[in-house]
Amino acid sequence: MIKRLTTLCIIVLLSNASASQEIIHNNLRVIYDDPNLSAYAQQVATDAQQALELLVPLFGTVDSVVLRITDDTDVFNAYAPPLPRPMVVLEALFPVEGEVGLRAESVLFNVLLHELTHTAQLTFTEKPDGSEGGRRFGLIGEGVAAVPPGWFLEGIATWVESELGTGGRRDDALTRGIIQSVALDGHWPELHEVSRINYDTWPAGNTRYLFGAVFVEYLVERFGFEMIQDTLRYYNSGGRFRSFSTAWQRAAINNQLADTNLNTLWQDWYAYERTKALARTSNQPTPDLLTDPGQTRQTPAINSSGTQIAWQQNGDIILADFNGQTLTNPRTLISRRYPYALEWLSDSELVYARIVRRPGSAFLELFSLDVTSGVEQQLTSGERAHFPQVMPDGCVLYVRDVLTEGSSLRRWCDGVVDTVLVLAPEQHIVGLSVSDGGQVALSVWRQGFVDIALLQGGALQFLTQDAAQDVELVWLNETQLVFRSDRDEAGVFNLYRLSLDSEVLEQLTDARGGAFAPAVHGNTVIYSELTGNGYALAALDATTVISQQSLRAELMPEPKRVPDVTEFTVRPYVAFRSLEPYAWYPSDYGFDVSPFGVGLALSAAGQDNTGAHSYTLTAGYDTRLNGHLSGAYANVNYQYNADLVLDFSSVAPVLNVGVQAGSWPQQAHQYSTTETAAGVQVTSKLTLPLDKSAAQLRAQVGLVHLESFRAWQLEGRLDAVLSQQNANFYGYRTRGARLAATALSSATPDGASQGAWLDGSYYLPLNALKIPGTAEFRARAGYRMSEPVSVGLDDYALFTTVGYRYTLDAEYLYGDGLYALESISFEPRLRSWFDGDIGVGADMSINADILLNYAAPISVGVTAGYADGFWYRFGVRLPF
Repeated sequence: MIKRLTTLCIIVLLSNASASQEIIHNNLRVIYDDPNLSAYAQQVATDAQQALELLVPLFGTVDSVVLRITDDTDVFNAYAPPLPRPMVVLEALFPVEGEVGLRAESVLFNVLLHELTHTAQLTFTEKPDGSEGGRRFGLIGEGVAAVPPGWFLEGIATWVESELGTGGRRDDALTRGIIQSVALDGHWPELHEVSRINYDTWPAGNTRYLFGAVFVEYLVERFGFEMIQDTLRYYNSGGRFRSFSTAWQRAAINNQLADTNLNTLWQDWYAYERTKALARTSNQPTPDLLTDPGQTRQTPAINSSGTQIAWQQNGDIILADFNGQTLTNPRTLISRRYPYALEWLSDSELVYARIVRRPGSAFLELFSLDVTSGVEQQLTSGERAHFPQVMPDGCVLYVRDVLTEGSSLRRWCDGVVDTVLVLAPEQHIVGLSVSDGGQVALSVWRQGFVDIALLQGGALQFLTQDAAQDVELVWLNETQLVFRSDRDEAGVFNLYRLSLDSEVLEQLTDARGGAFAPAVHGNTVIYSELTGNGYALAALDATTVISQQSLRAELMPEPKRVPDVTEFTVRPYVAFRSLEPYAWYPSDYGFDVSPFGVGLALSAAGQDNTGAHSYTLTAGYDTRLNGHLSGAYANVNYQYNADLVLDFSSVAPVLNVGVQAGSWPQQAHQYSTTETAAGVQVTSKLTLPLDKSAAQLRAQVGLVHLESFRAWQLEGRLDAVLSQQNANFYGYRTRGARLAATALSSATPDGASQGAWLDGSYYLPLNALKIPGTAEFRARAGYRMSEPVSVGLDDYALFTTVGYRYTLDAEYLYGDGLYALESISFEPRLRSWFDGDIGVGADMSINADILLNYAAPISVGVTAGYADGFWYRFGVRLPF
């Protein structure tokens, strides 16, 4: 049987290898699955090579790096995990929604610069004396530099993409608007807050990128990049208790700089930005806001009569009545859908695009929503639709942008889809609007230029051709367009009106932070105003003009960077080439005083360059174990598509298969003795995303030999789960429901130990009742259940739990947040059960929620309670 399983593993490896291709060039490996991405992969290799060369003066040479290209999502992102080896995971996608700004001459090159900066910085392990550290023993993480705080980790990469690329986010109008508005409103964060990766006050996750980049710029201009390098050297040599701020001070002393403190410099930079912002905005009026600010951009849509406005707010779709001046009766239509745009399909129906997660993909699709009943209907499948616009005949025009196909306009009519326009290569539609008369206006990206064009006779007629970003178009009437642009001297986004007949451009807003997402009815414009606390809806009269100018045409400049795409060597990807062990680590340990017992296990790990294949070789010894070879054990565990902590893929693998062979510690179901079992186990997990929820089926079967029984036994387990839950940064469930069914049979010296039960849980945030915290309701019922707490139930039982979690902010810091006690969570619970008799109990959990090295969350706590007697346990909670 083991031979058959080994053969199966080899077949799986070879079948995966035949599906992928690999580009080889010096220290680069570029891996891709789709043959249609061959030309793109060659461009990735070319750009990555040039980016690495530009990074050499900053961080030295990167020995090797793997780039994985995927094409399974419309969420534009990239990742640079340092383990098991330096790697960049890259989506083959153009950011048509403008997530990274649109001034980049090459978005791909900027993204590679950003991610490879992470790779170069995290492999920059040099110490002040020029050494690379002491002798290495192959322990996991030895080759990775000390991970810096969030503001520097993302700030330095965003600074590099802007300094060495073109059109990076450091200099973008959105960055300037956010920093300016936060500085003016006085909500400037402390440096220790931005240091921690879970900072969630506006602008939340963007803070470390945008604030970090401009602060790095401030430091480099004052002290030079050599000071950054020296700081990293001292940080690398400081061990576990030297913070980044302390390393900066050590570097300042080394460079004979007096009284240089990062916190002081951060406040100096704040004063500088606030002074600049006050000078820019001294005469600006403060707009009257229609809604409270939120984290996400509010995209309003006004119905045809102008009496109702729908908008997106923090992922929800809100509808309110509008009387021309104020919003009344706001109500939530659906929650946590995160639409990218809203349009009225009729007076009672909205249309929008949002992400749909399906097995192996996360694509944008068109949806309609009945505002009366709240019923949502999916209109497309696999269309990857952006910017839906309703046409006069009731059809929906939208943008499809797939790298292997290019950018195109498509039309949906009663379930039938046809193509209207296909753009030339290297052009992308990044905005779309349809007038009441059927005129089509587009924003078109061309090598860092974003201009407005009309669709006429199947071709584009450009209205603007200059260095500004002109996006988020809306028709005011048949001869005028309103849009946002960064063309004013303040450098933030404002709203403009363009008259097509006179070619006169009029500025409509003078926003402090920026104006976005206009919607019109008559001469009323509803838009999203950027404030110091986020985005809020505001209104203006389109007849009020701040300034007027004529259009100016500019010739598109020659590209600054024209690398020759070299035809690099391509070969079939074979997983075996990268499956050698990359590190070892302590995988288990234990210690008991009375009776005395001690145990330790070590594992060596391997993973191929795609992350599809991984394994561990484990050997351990535990004096507390009985069975084969006393307490010694050893096993090999192979995983295909493992759901690893270090797998940053945005789309979870559908199928995971694991095989474990050898011997391992085992405690059978409802059995008190732990011993070593020898044999083989096969585990498979099927994960099926169902839009906003997920279904999972996990099966495990094994053939094991127990020394205490001296015989082979079959054992197995089956779990089926349907879940729609949300969790916070520390892994606490915050809302949603989960249903699960479990059946198992495990081997014991007395024969099979069997059980089957159902689980249900529901978490409810209590903020609607103005009560802080979350309520928890759980139930478990079945045959020979695993008891949640220390009780002795009969074979058939029902167990229920009612709980409440309250989190108290603590914020005790070591250094600049290198280690932080962020909060203390209290979880009282009442428990009851019925197994022929009624039993009750209660317990309390107290957990300290701790952040390690600015980024790693862990909760350490104790639970004590009463249930058929007093019980307690100590535990460590990881949010995985």
